[in-house]
Amino acid sequence: MSVYSSRFEKPQKWPIVLFFLLMLAFFCAAARYDLALDQALYSPKSPFAIWMEAFCWWPAYLPFAGLGAVWLAAGGQGRQMAGLFLCLLTAAALTAVSARYLLRRQVPVMVVIICCVLACAVLAVAVSHTRQRLREPSIRLRMHFFVLLCIYCTIAREIIVNLLKLCWGRARFDEMLAGGSFELFTPFWQWSQAGGSSFPSGHTANGCMVFVLCLLPALFPSLRRRTKLIFLGCTVWAALCASARMQIGRHFLSDTLASVCFMAALVFVVSHLPIYKRRLASVMLAARSAGGRPL
Repeated sequence: MSVYSSRFEKPQKWPIVLFFLLMLAFFCAAARYDLALDQALYSPKSPFAIWMEAFCWWPAYLPFAGLGAVWLAAGGQGRQMAGLFLCLLTAAALTAVSARYLLRRQVPVMVVIICCVLACAVLAVAVSHTRQRLREPSIRLRMHFFVLLCIYCTIAREIIVNLLKLCWGRARFDEMLAGGSFELFTPFWQWSQAGGSSFPSGHTANGCMVFVLCLLPALFPSLRRRTKLIFLGCTVWAALCASARMQIGRHFLSDTLASVCFMAALVFVVSHLPIYKRRLASVMLAARSAGGRPL
């Protein structure tokens, strides 16, 4: 196990430390400027914010399509039919919810239809390409482990984030703005009786599922030199999700920071769990025994 885990964890240590120090600095700023930042950034007609609202949360649910691709490549008519059904169900659910977001923001119906069709086409091409790569047993074993891990993280995210929303009850910026008063505003460290669902940001947490990609170098040796680049890319995407949620008025800076920190911490903790390390070692051993081209 040490051959795989040590090479992955060592280069990640300092980026992780710097990342959370940066998050701490932002939390300090949020403690004072949460409301002022939203008032300054609020732009509900921003195309960037509208399109991010509709699509930035996809990373949390794409692993279901990934599992479908694994089943499609595994062979056996029953498994392939289940894989095809799962891919179609995922595509239909994702595009339906995205269309609802776009329509709510008064995006023209024809534009919504075109975007949803394009999104389904891109997803279909991605699944088809992935299925071809997954025909190799060693790759399929590792990807099966990875997509299941992603799904478990999504389930944990759904439970924890929604429980926090229920407990905190923080009012949203746009709802207070529509009511003409910010009297219900509370700082992020206080529980609120407003009955809102602003803290933490569910959209941002879903988008930050991309941090799970930081676990790929442990499964695919060729990616180990790109570990820092993957982490940087995930951080940039998280920042884009957070800024869009603030711009559209659905969340405060602290709401989004909490989600970013939670998802980064979740992935970091999972990568250090003994059960994860044992399972990773088992999968890598089975993949090596299966032979094939290393990736």
